[in-house]
Amino acid sequence: MVTVAAPLFEPAYRHRVGDLVAGWWPVAGVVWVRWAATGMQVIADVQVTAEEHPADTASSVSRVLAVTLHPSGGESLIRFGTDMRAVRAGVGGSWLVDSLEVLA
Repeated sequence: MVTVAAPLFEPAYRHRVGDLVAGWWPVAGVVWVRWAATGMQVIADVQVTAEEHPADTASSVSRVLAVTLHPSGGESLIRFGTDMRAVRAGVGGSWLVDSLEVLA
């Protein structure tokens, strides 16, 4: 379901959350399943906000993101915030998302 974005996620995190349905509240799992079954395209627009976040280190960064989901077919936009953390294994390594937490 999230195969296009899969390479952006740290493998252990991807394994922990499976297809990411549980990790992307406020979109109910049944909605993701319906979208997948009908071939619905969903475009995510993500902006880094100016909100406070933990200090960066050489191997991890955290940011607050504003997410807008654009489902095709005329469905309503879905907006929410999320805390994101990315890690890398060593200088020059690729940054991979290893934590997403939707803000209430």
